[in-house]
Amino acid sequence: MTDTTDNINDLNNEELARFILDMFHRILVHHTLWFREVEHQMGFEKALGIMESARRDSYDVQVKRLSRVLGFEMQDRIPAPLLGL
Repeated sequence: MTDTTDNINDLNNEELARFILDMFHRILVHHTLWFREVEHQMGFEKALGIMESARRDSYDVQVKRLSRVLGFEMQDRIPAPLLGL
């Protein structure tokens, strides 16, 4: 968010775009650190399997939340705006 708001609905388009990019960056960092720790503890091959299981289990929850927050429809588990690219 910005220094002046705590509500995503109060952001203008530029602030919202910057917020989304920041969140994607944070997600990438989180997943990288998580994977590296699992790899450290269990080895690379096992970490790959665990990552795939976690991705499968969390995908629907994540995109449903994103679609609700950002206001886009889903089609066959894919964000509709991506289908129009």
